[in-house]
Amino acid sequence: MDAGTQTLTTMTDTTQPEVTKEQFLALGTAQDVAAMLGMTYAQLAKLIYNTPNQYKYKKFAINKKSGGERVIHAPRRALKEIQRKLSKILYEVYEQKAPAHGFCKDRSVVSNASQHLSKKYIFNIDLSDFFGAIHFGRIRNMFMKKPYELPYEVSTVLANICIHNKVLPQGAPTSPIISNMIARKLDSNLSKLAHKNYATYTRYADDISFSFTCSFRRLPKAIVYEEDGEFFPGHELAHIIHSNGFSINESKVRLCKNGQRKEVTGLTVNKFPNVKRAFVRQISSMLYAWDKHGAEATQKHFIEIYYHKQRASDAEPRFENVLKGKINYLRMVRGDNDPIYRKLAYRYSVLAGMPREYLIQEPHEKVYDSLFIIDNHIDIRQGTGFYLDGYGLVTNNHVVQNLEQDSDLTGLIDVYQFNDLEKKYPVRILKRSVKNDIALLSFDNLEGEDEPPKFRQLDIGDPYILKTGVKLTVFGFPKYAPRNDPYVAECYVTHKSKYLGLNMYNVTATITDGNSGGPILNEAGNVVGIATAGSEADEEGNETTSHGFISIDALSCLED
Repeated sequence: MDAGTQTLTTMTDTTQPEVTKEQFLALGTAQDVAAMLGMTYAQLAKLIYNTPNQYKYKKFAINKKSGGERVIHAPRRALKEIQRKLSKILYEVYEQKAPAHGFCKDRSVVSNASQHLSKKYIFNIDLSDFFGAIHFGRIRNMFMKKPYELPYEVSTVLANICIHNKVLPQGAPTSPIISNMIARKLDSNLSKLAHKNYATYTRYADDISFSFTCSFRRLPKAIVYEEDGEFFPGHELAHIIHSNGFSINESKVRLCKNGQRKEVTGLTVNKFPNVKRAFVRQISSMLYAWDKHGAEATQKHFIEIYYHKQRASDAEPRFENVLKGKINYLRMVRGDNDPIYRKLAYRYSVLAGMPREYLIQEPHEKVYDSLFIIDNHIDIRQGTGFYLDGYGLVTNNHVVQNLEQDSDLTGLIDVYQFNDLEKKYPVRILKRSVKNDIALLSFDNLEGEDEPPKFRQLDIGDPYILKTGVKLTVFGFPKYAPRNDPYVAECYVTHKSKYLGLNMYNVTATITDGNSGGPILNEAGNVVGIATAGSEADEEGNETTSHGFISIDALSCLED
């Protein structure tokens, strides 16, 4: 992780707990509980039994994305500190169940969504009032039963630390871990149901997801059934949920089919976990507003438009912090090296005025300096080229196919970079392969210069990584117009095909006229392919558009 990335990351408390699992299970009295939390029982009893609720919790509401409000009860300082200590201990005591991804160590919405990638059908349901369904009696009984088997007195005190108005409050540090401990049996029951029906099951807090690889008619009715075009939880699924003390939110039952956008916990899972496009556009718009109007005006507008609900703290939320949180979320989903994340994070770091040594680098600075637009005036054709270490300017042969090798191409071809449109570089076609659709160009000396120009070079990556599902990035200048930035698209390999005798790797990104000859980079930033475009026939013989590239190892055909 580079220094710039660190500036956008919230540090996590990694200190070890002072209380071990064995010590927790050995608790015998209420006094032991107080001592574990670093206080006397008199102090603990006064706080949880003798302090009025208004001095223990602060109530406020936040808007739900689906509409309506969510009521939050945030503990005040003294109680919050005790709950934080207890929560830390409980995380060491609780053994995570495989299907649970919410409020779990080293798990997230990304790990949850990843379990359902490329499935034919995804069935999502929500539990109603998840925390509110967990009351004092359930918590105390949970501590008294296996695997904890704590005494009645200890279990009573622990439950009273965690509850507010006799139920688990949203906003308390202990509520997330307690909810997972309570839902342990639910996860076990639903995992067995999924296994029996060849399905995948996960739970993120109150969001439950099942996914299937079977055909529509084989969807297990124990989990989901159709009636008059609508989908409902199967009777066995509903029975398990109700018998575990929870209820289904009937307004949030949905089946995602092939051909639709499939979502799990807010992320799309059609091919890889991803945020919605609107989320990226929102970040970009916030950065634009900050850049255009300045920090002070943007903060004022942010407060006027969005800051109208009571919050746990009376301090005004900072626009920059909200934006940083969104960028961090994007990073969590798409990864440190994702070009979209790095581009937005770079803009943030510049606007935030970070010292140069902490700036997140422009994600494609080296790539941009290696890219060229190639205008072929003979064929009225435009393509892309890139400067490759040990070779020179690489492009597709079809970009320069009617230009003679080793000839003076002045007036026949323009080679230039997008950030300096006036400077045209004289080139010659040094080598070419019609069969492999590759051409290698060399730069001639510019007038008044003794040496040919030199540019930042890209390095060759390992082409043997090229398999279905491998993540890559396409660069180029499709349908280029002056002042356009380079086209950058993250993509995945889908399959391998033949096009005019070429072994071509097909990808999820769009590769169109003008992108031909552009580099395909792996996640390390090295070239593994050369963009081209082709077509192939479907099963019925109809020609379909294909977007693909040839492997960089095809350059071997140009070697002496």
